[in-house]
Amino acid sequence: MAAFSQDQFRQFYAVLKFNNTDPKVDTWVTAGDAGFGKNATNTQFWLNYASPNGVWEPNATGSRVQVTRGDIIHKDRIVYAKMSTAGDRPLQRMEVVLNPTLNSGAPIIGQDYLLNFVFTNLNIGGPENQYFKTGASYRARTGDTAAIVYNELADSAKRNFSRESYPYVHVYTDTWDPWTTPKPATSTSTKIIVEEVLQPYARGKRSGNQVPFSMVAAPVIDNGSYVAWGNITNTTATNAKYSPSGRIVADMEWFYLGQRAEQFRFDGYNNFETVYLTDPTASYDSLDIEFY
Repeated sequence: MAAFSQDQFRQFYAVLKFNNTDPKVDTWVTAGDAGFGKNATNTQFWLNYASPNGVWEPNATGSRVQVTRGDIIHKDRIVYAKMSTAGDRPLQRMEVVLNPTLNSGAPIIGQDYLLNFVFTNLNIGGPENQYFKTGASYRARTGDTAAIVYNELADSAKRNFSRESYPYVHVYTDTWDPWTTPKPATSTSTKIIVEEVLQPYARGKRSGNQVPFSMVAAPVIDNGSYVAWGNITNTTATNAKYSPSGRIVADMEWFYLGQRAEQFRFDGYNNFETVYLTDPTASYDSLDIEFY
């Protein structure tokens, strides 16, 4: 469940369209429209906001809502103000290649190639909640190339993680994805890619928090020594796939509207029919103003 903190009192407004000259108080506009109003001496300002939970009227193009005014803010009583861009988080991504110092980077025949995982922040959350899993395994055979080992490990991971109630990671190679393309696999794979899977989300009920993971390429025997068979590189920073900030913003809208009026938040039958504007799949910038 979404739970946030507040020092004294926090108002939250989901703005879909912003214009300083429009809307005006007591006019009819589309829900989510907003703009700043001010007094004649420019010493005070306020937010004019078209709440989807205000007075509404149906018309030919849909329903319109009435603009209401927020708190009057004295410019000399602002303690803090900050504009923040959308905090989209790139999905965690790791890449695995055969250790080039072992057998010149080729598979060692008869050795078991295991890719072990540790997942944290499961269930009630926290780093102490850990789940250990052998995500993939393959025994190298005569004639195997590095590409074959990569493909077989990716296919093994698909089968192993398919048993979870919901997958935590997506394992594939740079040229073949066993989740979308059946065998035979390509013969040009040069690495294994392991990527975080977005967890299920429900506004205010299930936050879909990240399940971080770490990996270990279990040791194989090379000339009597136990050595990790793979090199693992973290490439999260360059991952174009991301968890949108809309998930957190949607939970904030749910929580703070509840603090303001809808305290039951759809609990049982004692609730208002609250309308939410935020889209959990979208990205949102934010403006925070602290004043007295």
